Amino acid sequence: MKRIILAILFLIAVGVSSNAQSDSLLRLTKVSLPQNEITKQELIQYLNEQFGYYFSYNPESLGHSTRVQFKSLQISVEEALKVLIRDTNLDYIVDKSQVIFFPRIKNPEVNSNYEVFGFVFDGKLKNPIPYCNIAIVGSSYGTISNIDGYFRLVLPDSLKSDTIVFSCLGYTVASYKVSDIVNQSNIISLPQTNVQLIPIDINYYDPQTVLVKVIDNLEKNYDQNYALYESFYRETVKEDDEYTNISEAVLQIMKAPYDKGFRQDHVKFIKGRKSYSKQVNQQIRFKLQGGPFYITKLDVVKNLESFIDPEFVSLYSYKFESYIQKDGKPTIVISFKPTKEMNDVLYIGKMYIDEETWAVSRIEFSLPWKALQSFSHLFIQKIPLKYKATANDLIYYVDYQNYNGIWYLFSARSEIKINVRKRSSLFKTQFVGVSEIVTTHLERGDFEFFDRHDFFKSSEFITEKIVDYDTEFWKQYNVIAPEEELVDALEHLTNKKLLSSKKIE
Repeated sequence: MKRIILAILFLIAVGVSSNAQSDSLLRLTKVSLPQNEITKQELIQYLNEQFGYYFSYNPESLGHSTRVQFKSLQISVEEALKVLIRDTNLDYIVDKSQVIFFPRIKNPEVNSNYEVFGFVFDGKLKNPIPYCNIAIVGSSYGTISNIDGYFRLVLPDSLKSDTIVFSCLGYTVASYKVSDIVNQSNIISLPQTNVQLIPIDINYYDPQTVLVKVIDNLEKNYDQNYALYESFYRETVKEDDEYTNISEAVLQIMKAPYDKGFRQDHVKFIKGRKSYSKQVNQQIRFKLQGGPFYITKLDVVKNLESFIDPEFVSLYSYKFESYIQKDGKPTIVISFKPTKEMNDVLYIGKMYIDEETWAVSRIEFSLPWKALQSFSHLFIQKIPLKYKATANDLIYYVDYQNYNGIWYLFSARSEIKINVRKRSSLFKTQFVGVSEIVTTHLERGDFEFFDRHDFFKSSEFITEKIVDYDTEFWKQYNVIAPEEELVDALEHLTNKKLLSSKKIE
């Protein structure tokens, strides 16, 4: 039976703040202080009490208990905000009465290119929206927001007058002219949308009927020709709460036609960087083997995974869940799970199906607990006999987007948790491995095939491809911006070992 190979599959994620307060208003407005020396937390309280400002920030990053001193008992709001971020790696945006502190991420100049960057928040500007899809209409340029809601997209001059769209499951789609938000910090606010639309004829959305339509339209909806994907890939490993490995790479993927999945996709390493520190217990080695290779296996539509393959759908039970708006389009949600006698080898999850085209636009799935126990040995490269390792959780998310009438693999993410314990003691630790990928650009036409020596193999580690340092890693490629915790980890780990690599010839 066709299955996704489990040896560490990877992730391989309304309104712009146009009325933000002007610098002149912040300079003219004065806040009164009761004494010359106060803590940052107290300063925030005074700004809240006197002007009704609300603040979003990480207390540790801001250093909220740090004491600051002023020469006068009356200072401008602008001065107060600058004092708050002094000696930190933070910057801020003021939108109406909301002040958002965020990690200062350098956006290097890119020759003849423009950048769109900022944060995506929910409609009340309280919570960041992670893994929000961000794409240019009518083009294949795109990215996703990170776990902090931060995004950055590098665009060529030719797209400056185009439209950029922000979309995330459960939120209203927002669209803007690139020229209106380019080269400035932006806050994108997405209101939540109602899940249920109008009363529907449940019989019409019989899950078996929907599944037949999906299968019948595969050839029309997905590319029947080769395409060249440029993608950004990241994998991280945490031991308990500490990052031990971080690897990032730009890849090219020669995507084979979606013709029943007989032809293999090929992955080519272009550029990368890595950072790592010692694991707590040096007897245990945890690596993500073959991550970029398995990216091609996570394209479940192309590879006709068992819950889509007509040959095996009888092994699953399907259920109509809801009828929702996804990316502004009517979408049918179908859940699936194995029949009882097969619940130890098949998947459970949900498929999101675009009603207009009958294309699968998103899939969320995982392995049942019983199956995880059987496959735990695949995820540990080396473990001494006195230790026992078991997989605790394994989840996949796969998103497709429509470009010129053809659906393509836009992003994917996997997360695995492995519990390790010593057989004769109370010692235990947990490893969390996350892999994620996003297609940042694609091209169609006649391409020169990769040399077979350039293929990324299933037996390879991405960390072993990264061999020398390159300070220009971020300059011309679109990436998933690292979240604040990851930025801190990179800074700390950099002092131990930071490597980056240019294209391997």
